[in-house]
Amino acid sequence: MEKVTSSGDLISSNTSDAEQLELYGLFKRATVGSEPSTARPGWTQIRARKKYDSWVSYKDISADQAKEKYVALADKLFDRFSD
Repeated sequence: MEKVTSSGDLISSNTSDAEQLELYGLFKRATVGSEPSTARPGWTQIRARKKYDSWVSYKDISADQAKEKYVALADKLFDRFSD
């Protein structure tokens, strides 16, 4: 997982918003916990709200499952970039 996060610039510049949000949600679930300790951002904070929602969408999986999914998605994205 550390290798993937250290390559963040490559991923962020070549992925869709949906893929970035999925990576964010999985990363936060794997490293911080099942959900944020803060309230859901207001409707005017669109990006923050989407990030919050992505994180919370993974609350029912374990940290280990989140790590596995994160690495699998990152591998898929790296494969796409290497073509």
